[in-house]
Amino acid sequence: MLDNYALNLVLHTAKDWASTNNGSFGRFFSLDQVDRQWLLDCSDADLQSLADLPTSIIQVNLDEIRPKELAGSAVMPTAEVAAISGILGAIAENIRSNVRVGMIAWGISSKTNADWLCNSSLKDRIALASQGKVTFSPRTPFNRIARQNQSGTDLMANLMRILSGGKVSG
Repeated sequence: MLDNYALNLVLHTAKDWASTNNGSFGRFFSLDQVDRQWLLDCSDADLQSLADLPTSIIQVNLDEIRPKELAGSAVMPTAEVAAISGILGAIAENIRSNVRVGMIAWGISSKTNADWLCNSSLKDRIALASQGKVTFSPRTPFNRIARQNQSGTDLMANLMRILSGGKVSG
């Protein structure tokens, strides 16, 4: 089962950056206007309902990682790069116990990228983030999953239906 700490970090960072109109929002989050507006309007309970799902509603998109490209001089990362590298560290910790399950949970399609993430150092993750080689995107629109007054079973059924290409019930 997915540890929701990393997903909470992603969702709360996205909401905070969308709320403050932080320029890094567009750099690290690939969300359409509807999802961005949903983030602006959602409550903490709405975010928690997404984080409580047994798989991530967020997909991690890593550009092809070439370790030599990531080597470089040590510079102080911006607060946004540090936040993204921290999120990547939490995701890496989350998937280390079972890489295949983690790849499915976070939508990582490349085993090479998943292995790299699991074995990466803080310096590697900072370099990856500072080069803009990572984005987070929803696997399905937020408002299709987070619905008021649904039980966990209903939320999970809707999530599985949506991820498999079907339509939401209810």
